[in-house]
Amino acid sequence: MDNPVVRSAYARGVVLLTAVGLAVRVLWLNHEPIWRDEAFTAVVEQRGIAGMLDAIHNDSAPPLSYLLTHISISFLGQTPTALRLTSAIAGTLIVPVGAALGRRCAGDRGGLWAAAIFALVPALVMSGRDARMYAMATTLVAVSTLALWRAAERGTALRWAVYGVAMLLGLYTQYFVILAIPAQLIALRLALHSPWRTVATAAGVSGLALAALVPWLVYAAPQFRHAETPFWIPPLNVISVSGTLAQFLSGPAIEPGTVGKLAIQAVQLLAVVAGLVCAFILLRARKRLDGAFGFIALCGAVPVGLLAAASIWHPILEARYAGVLWGPLFALLAVGIAGLNRLFIRVLVVIALVAPTAAFSVAITHPDTPALTAYLEPRFNENDFIWASAGDYLLLLYYGDADERAHTQVVAHHIAWFWGTAAYPPNALTPDFPASTIQQGGTIYWVDDAGHKLPVPPSGYDLRRYDCFNTICVATFSPSPP
Repeated sequence: MDNPVVRSAYARGVVLLTAVGLAVRVLWLNHEPIWRDEAFTAVVEQRGIAGMLDAIHNDSAPPLSYLLTHISISFLGQTPTALRLTSAIAGTLIVPVGAALGRRCAGDRGGLWAAAIFALVPALVMSGRDARMYAMATTLVAVSTLALWRAAERGTALRWAVYGVAMLLGLYTQYFVILAIPAQLIALRLALHSPWRTVATAAGVSGLALAALVPWLVYAAPQFRHAETPFWIPPLNVISVSGTLAQFLSGPAIEPGTVGKLAIQAVQLLAVVAGLVCAFILLRARKRLDGAFGFIALCGAVPVGLLAAASIWHPILEARYAGVLWGPLFALLAVGIAGLNRLFIRVLVVIALVAPTAAFSVAITHPDTPALTAYLEPRFNENDFIWASAGDYLLLLYYGDADERAHTQVVAHHIAWFWGTAAYPPNALTPDFPASTIQQGGTIYWVDDAGHKLPVPPSGYDLRRYDCFNTICVATFSPSPP
């Protein structure tokens, strides 16, 4: 490792794999239409800074990723590429950080395998193609993990400052980053056997980062009202826990209606099997693994455990939230791969682990809302009405033309906040169907996700046709013949 030639080869390898990681994220940013959660980002980003912050402080997240995305769209316009660019760049930065973590566990070879894993595994790549804050938060948690490790070795002011800044930026990106703090303190003491003074310093630095979040929390006080309201995540059970953990290896779940769903899931299953092989190798070699392995394992696993424990009271264990915290664990996959004796077996395992990324890069797994709105445009008349589900309203607001947007509403007295109501315009909800539509015999188009049960239309209306555009569908209701 001290040989300059070896160091140079390692550095070139990390740079190359980082470039690959950037390419697989950036080149596919426009591959799919935006989906439901991205629609919230897209709609609030259409407003000025003040309007955007007003919506965010009524939702559930800190502002950093939204502010950076606002800069991106100010140069590139309101396109999926511009909306997702912040995530792609932030998600790519985890590659050299992951390489450094892997290198500390298994030398240069482990570092290079780690760089490949962090560059290409589906959970990280797909997060980096998503116009949400999760890729940035995952990277910042990994950066804070590495920075804390370095500060524990030699506690200079600069190293502690890097740790503090990474933690501060992480907290301003996604609130669940806070769960990384106790995990890192535990890992310092139990895995690295750091003195209590070092643990206390780390606690103090992270405490300062938390204190710096207080001004935003004061402004975002309306978010706290959501804590006692029902949430969409199911209660803890074997299926929900295993489904969440499987996405560490498989990447995101495939929604009903996706073309080629079974084929993608077969590739995802292959990745899960490859990951279990790595886990088996690590289990067999556990007696030979040192504190470096334990530090990464605790930093990645403990916060996910805390997320699961909190879910006993209020279900919040979900793959995107867990993904903010489990990033360091991908370095352990590289340690397992580096422990294999034959190169071709290592290559096969890596191919299996990253195969879902290739599948996601070919398939379309998001709702094809542009095709749906294009389908409606020539059919839509003055007295027609688009009856949007709560989950798809923002997609129609983003992709629909002016006429479609003006006639699109959610028929309800109240809907849960987690459907993105902070981005809804004042007239988004209506307690009943427009009188003009019913009186003039206008057509009603119900838009909802594939696989959902059709609602009961107004009296005198019947289903005429049902069309799907990948994972989003439209049911056409018109008056019954006399």
